[in-house]
Amino acid sequence: MTLDTPGAANARVNGAAGNTQGGDIEGEAGIWSGTAQSWVNLQPSFATSSTIFGVSENQQGGRAAVPFENTFQSHACLWRGSAASWVDLHPSVGDYSQVNAVAEPNMQGGYFSYPNQIWHAALWRGTKASFVDLNPAGATASEIRAMTATQQGGTTRGASGNDQAALWSGTAQSVVSLHSGGNFGSAVNGMVGDMQVGSLGDVVGLKATMWKGTAASRHNLHQYLPSNYKSSFAMCIWTDGISILIGGSGTNMSAGGPFGRNEAVLWVWDGCRSDFNRDNVVDDSDFAEFVSAYDELLVPPANPQADLNHDAQVDDADFVIFVAAYDQFECD
Repeated sequence: MTLDTPGAANARVNGAAGNTQGGDIEGEAGIWSGTAQSWVNLQPSFATSSTIFGVSENQQGGRAAVPFENTFQSHACLWRGSAASWVDLHPSVGDYSQVNAVAEPNMQGGYFSYPNQIWHAALWRGTKASFVDLNPAGATASEIRAMTATQQGGTTRGASGNDQAALWSGTAQSVVSLHSGGNFGSAVNGMVGDMQVGSLGDVVGLKATMWKGTAASRHNLHQYLPSNYKSSFAMCIWTDGISILIGGSGTNMSAGGPFGRNEAVLWVWDGCRSDFNRDNVVDDSDFAEFVSAYDELLVPPANPQADLNHDAQVDDADFVIFVAAYDQFECD
């Protein structure tokens, strides 16, 4: 499905949440609700350009070029569904700022730059006055690229000059390095719950990576791609508490000439569906929940998880799947 407005030469979606997509058409920020006709232009009347990068249930974050002295300056900003809701988040200490990610109920993350073009990770809570500089001591630059309601993920840059994956919890002092790649770069691009995804470099190139809050938790997603994929990175992650979907890109060296072809990649982990109470063990407590749904036979709205084979019935076929996991006792 295309969201292009007829007559527009350029349009892009940079972020989405639920049924809302955010981006810009012809350099003017706006949102869609699944169709081209649903486009809402969010650009303030005094701005010369704008775009949206982060979208959540009730807010959109990005930047807008607004009047400044005798020119225009890009300011981090926040919307809540209309041009009239625009809020300027730009800190007084910077000459450029941008929101890359938002999280409910009222969190925005991105970066701002000083006149010398040094980027510092930034956090806001809905107002310019709430601005927090998250650049850690010793870092020459930093940026927030993704966030949840409690944590922020992105990059820091140290003496090596390479960006390194990092995780914050609201203050510069809280930063945790997720980097484990020596002098090669890494980055957090997407987050959900306690999981972060992005990339970690090696001598060959970037490798899509997943973490759970520490450098030691690093999991190489690139290993699941065919051997003809030279490099990859992850950009976003979603979960329903059981299944996990991770979106990104990989370079296929068997297509597109000597430099390969960048291709969209989706990693899918179906999770341990028999672990009803999410304690990473399939035991009697899970069996009690399964039996409750089994007695109703048809999938009850309150417990679709019991339909382990996704055929809209909870029956003997699902029981076989459950028993297999029960015999292993622990979820992989």
